[in-house]
Amino acid sequence: MSTTSTRTLRVGVVGIGQRSYIADHVAAAGLDADGVDARIVAAADVTEAGRQRAAEAWPDATVVDGHRALIGTDGAPNAVDAAIVTTPDWTHTEIAIDLLRAGIAVYLEKPLAITVEDADAVLDTAAETGTPLYVGHNFRHAAVVRLMLDVIARGEIGEVKAVWVRHFVGNGGDYYFKDWHADRSRVNSLLLQKASHDLDVVHALAGAYTSRVVGMGSLSVYGDVTDRRDRSGELMTDWFSFDNWPPAEQTGLNPVVDVEDVSMVMMTLDNGVQASYEQCHFTPDYWRNYTVIGTHGRLENIGDTGGGVVKVWNHRRNWDVAGDVEYPIDGVEDGHADADLLTVTEFLRSLAFGEPTTLSPIAARAAVAAGALATRSLRNGSVPIDVPPLPRRNPPTLRDRSRPRRRPRKDHPMTAPTARPGRGRRRALLGLAAAVSAVALLAGCSSQSSAGSSDSGSGEVAKDTKANLTYAVWDQNQVKAIKANIKGFNEEYPDITVNVDVTPYASYFTKLQTQGSSNTLPDLFWMNGPNFQLYAANGKLAPITGEVESGAIDPENYSPALNKLYTYDGTQYGVPKDFDTIGVWMNKALFEKAGVAMPSKDWTWDDFQETGAELSEKLKSDGAYGAAAGMDGQTTYYDTIFQAGGSVIDGDESGYDSKATQEGIGFWTDLIASGASPSIKQLTDTTADQWFTSGKVAMYQGGSWFRSALIGSDLEKDVVAYPLPKGKEQATVIHGVSNVVAEGSKEKAAAQALQAYLASKPAQQQQGDMGAVIPAYTGTQDAFTKTMPDADLQVFLDAVDYAKPLPVSKNTAAWNTLETNLLPSAFDGSEPVDQVTKELAQQMDAALAEE
Repeated sequence: MSTTSTRTLRVGVVGIGQRSYIADHVAAAGLDADGVDARIVAAADVTEAGRQRAAEAWPDATVVDGHRALIGTDGAPNAVDAAIVTTPDWTHTEIAIDLLRAGIAVYLEKPLAITVEDADAVLDTAAETGTPLYVGHNFRHAAVVRLMLDVIARGEIGEVKAVWVRHFVGNGGDYYFKDWHADRSRVNSLLLQKASHDLDVVHALAGAYTSRVVGMGSLSVYGDVTDRRDRSGELMTDWFSFDNWPPAEQTGLNPVVDVEDVSMVMMTLDNGVQASYEQCHFTPDYWRNYTVIGTHGRLENIGDTGGGVVKVWNHRRNWDVAGDVEYPIDGVEDGHADADLLTVTEFLRSLAFGEPTTLSPIAARAAVAAGALATRSLRNGSVPIDVPPLPRRNPPTLRDRSRPRRRPRKDHPMTAPTARPGRGRRRALLGLAAAVSAVALLAGCSSQSSAGSSDSGSGEVAKDTKANLTYAVWDQNQVKAIKANIKGFNEEYPDITVNVDVTPYASYFTKLQTQGSSNTLPDLFWMNGPNFQLYAANGKLAPITGEVESGAIDPENYSPALNKLYTYDGTQYGVPKDFDTIGVWMNKALFEKAGVAMPSKDWTWDDFQETGAELSEKLKSDGAYGAAAGMDGQTTYYDTIFQAGGSVIDGDESGYDSKATQEGIGFWTDLIASGASPSIKQLTDTTADQWFTSGKVAMYQGGSWFRSALIGSDLEKDVVAYPLPKGKEQATVIHGVSNVVAEGSKEKAAAQALQAYLASKPAQQQQGDMGAVIPAYTGTQDAFTKTMPDADLQVFLDAVDYAKPLPVSKNTAAWNTLETNLLPSAFDGSEPVDQVTKELAQQMDAALAEE
């Protein structure tokens, strides 16, 4: 007897104006078989006209008079899980910060903010709270941009050296000069507001961010138009017409018109690429033209929607309009409805399934910085201005939830996937950040018994026990196997009903924190390593001591490292459910293309470094690399730290100030410095797993979960798994989810019976055979190796013998943030490894002392 309660993602819309129609795509995002279960449940607007539009657009939604009405007060929950914010630009900062602090995921219409300072304030809040932030730079999803990026990725024009953009804003008079867009106090400039799309695309095409700008521009036409009026309450569709021509004869402009109608910026990017952007709001036609010039050719788009083309010239000649290659642009023939759908869908899937996103908040900040500082330059005599670096308090890998430093997969938050369409993934960032705020909350509401001292039960439960249990999980993809397990459980305990409560990982630990603080936790629930000690230390979990003593659970059936992960103060609370280890995924086709022999599987650090450097040299013309570093501890530097004989945590202190740990970090800094890996900047924009799946990296150090991204792909046949190269010792990180019982459960004995059954060999074998996970019970993992029979997945199972548990503490999130803030300075070579790790150790010790 089992039931499943899958939680719908509740979405609100803030600001019911011209762009709020993008929220209509929320429903469309759920139309596919693997679509997102999301719906509009609330809408907010400060104007009566906006609220009326909301009531008409979403009749079933609750309509309120401002964004704060969506935020729960006095212990009440928030009205929404996520909000799509389409308010005017100058309001973005305040609204985004309020929602992020409340734990409401934010889709923020571009631009992120109208000043660099405000953009950094929003990013600060997202980093501090861990609440997902996504900025709607929808043009990244435009068919023309995707096509140009594909041409560049294939190496058809070589290495990009220059990008030029001409933007003909033929509708500019109607779009931007008849409402608040014309007022610099509301938008700063159109070189920011309008150009932020294209500045972001320039960065994507060039593979770098702007480091210096020079701006020029003027108010050349619309400043002389004297027909003005206040259009408050109107929308652009109320006045737009192609008959409004010529520009100087426009009527009904905004009372304040002080933004430039023609402007341009010259940019130097941080990889040396030179770029320019030009914008004019009084042209007869409306489109943008990109020219990208590389070391082996150039591309240019003619038209920027469906029906247009991208042309490539890659042979020397005189003028030739035809070019060498011509690619048609797919997509809609007007506007960007297709890009809007993809953007909203990406946002929702990142929340519901943890899938990575194309654009990061860091990239959105880079677009704001280029546009805002170009505006400052043009209004101050066109002086060159350097773009300030991202403040160190903002994690460099803060992503649109998007690729947080740890990118968990569907069943193990704290691991690093590449998501394929239709494959759910989960993220750890929100859960870790929730743990930060939960420390005080859970400590203040801990169970009466101290950790490890509760009555753990006898381990024996009568077969006729009657109970109604809630089993909380975060992965819908595993529910089928869970139900099969429960069916077997009910053959032994027919009167125990189990209700499976599925909450998307984006909200899972936030919800758990609330339940923990009110002592209403589910009877049985999933727990991960980074959050475990917090709940165990505060008496929220029941020990498995009684079940072990009765023989219902035997820890010997599981990896000692996993048992250790779920042991606190000498007492084990969690029973391992599944696990993952780390290996190296090898692209045999790239080895063959480079003419490099596959190394022995009994390889060393030196072998890896030398092979990576040789591959990079021979694949240079293809824009490919031998290997990839990264900022994910679990899949990269934790492993090498252990292999060097070092530690991340040594007792109650940081291990980062030891020579061995520094050698483990040095493995990756050496790899980057040699050119064997992309730079950390490149890996921030495009993660290592994505480099691998796009055929641009030959060796990717990643987790066992990565096989799900390869199965069914064109790459699958070319991939084989290798064990990690050996340093001073052989080591890999192991992590896995455990099942834990709530100490305060009113049905604790029944919950422990279910915990024990799920830990049994028959249940674990069933989980493995159904392909849900790699089960933790020794000897039940054969099905995993058969999913890619030619890839030697046995490597990941053999690694259990030398695995070390993922480093955690009572407040893992606190020092994870320190790692994310400080280590990039070592990886990008700007500071010595020993200096960075010494500072990290000092700050980490302070954080650990506060636990």
